[in-house]
Amino acid sequence: MGKLIDVAPPGPSASATVRESTAGGHVSGQESTAGGHVSGQESRVAAIGFMPLPIAEHCNNQAISAEGEIRSGRFNVWGNSFPAADLPEPGGRVQVAGIPFDFPVHGVGGDNIRCDGQLVEVPPGHWDWLHLLAAAERRTEDTVALHFESGDVDFEALRVSDFWAAQARFGEERAFGSTVMHYPHHVQPRLSALIWGQRVPVTRQQRLTAVRLPRNVAIHVFALTLQTALTLQSAPTLQSAPTLQSVDAGGGVSA
Repeated sequence: MGKLIDVAPPGPSASATVRESTAGGHVSGQESTAGGHVSGQESRVAAIGFMPLPIAEHCNNQAISAEGEIRSGRFNVWGNSFPAADLPEPGGRVQVAGIPFDFPVHGVGGDNIRCDGQLVEVPPGHWDWLHLLAAAERRTEDTVALHFESGDVDFEALRVSDFWAAQARFGEERAFGSTVMHYPHHVQPRLSALIWGQRVPVTRQQRLTAVRLPRNVAIHVFALTLQTALTLQSAPTLQSAPTLQSVDAGGGVSA
């Protein structure tokens, strides 16, 4: 289903946030770098874990084309497509604003999910964010359904800006932009096609088991990654930066 990766203390300089609790229950935050020294009765170090999800079985659209195969693109009704030369290597791992994604390969169904209510199962766990690489035919707003082990379902907004060259309408991160646009019969210079990095919060404190995408074919999803915050270490005294450990999908920690 997927493997939790890139577990590391948060912060641009790989520092870990350490919270000390005294006997009276007072909690104060301190920051420990790799050479730092923090002592206290109890220390807890938080880190962030990511899990890129495999989506090939749900792909049903081809939005990326090579220059010699521009007629194969089907991102929208006009047959536009993203030039492969301006995008990451298919199947490679990429990072957008620090979030790891597995960039899609062109499989039997295509290279992206044209949203039509697909149910994407995820490793059950206490996840905090669902990150997406997505593009939309015109700016589009809809909802995703988050399914939990308890049977509860939460609905969260998914907003994706237009794939045509423009500013982000909903504050997304610009993930990738092309230098040209592919049409079925020609390559249009100086016209960008954009893929955005967007995220959806998972606020319920229960184990997430599946995500149902919108029934909205204007939204295209190229990659999905789950994020969770983890406690890696609890000890009376922290002398230096923690040793990272492997973490399974349910949040368990192993040495």
